[in-house]
Amino acid sequence: MTNSTITATIDKILNQTEKAILSDISSELSNSHQKLDDSVSTLEAEYDKIIADGKKEADKIEKQIVGGSDIEARNKQLLALESSVNRVFTTALEQ
Repeated sequence: MTNSTITATIDKILNQTEKAILSDISSELSNSHQKLDDSVSTLEAEYDKIIADGKKEADKIEKQIVGGSDIEARNKQLLALESSVNRVFTTALEQ
């Protein structure tokens, strides 16, 4: 083999290797883009679930607060009623 034949063979191998590497890089880049695109929808779904769960928890806490306030108001009404009944009985007993 002459030097030019060896050089041509080496150049051919280098070109084939370069094309194979570039093809692999391009393929992996496409795969990476696809994985990112797939991840976006998954992340959006997880985000929506977190927001929905947060809203449910906030609603639950709000109901507890409102319920607690309603109970407190009802207790005050009952205490006022009890006080009025006691005064009526006390007045009736005194007469």
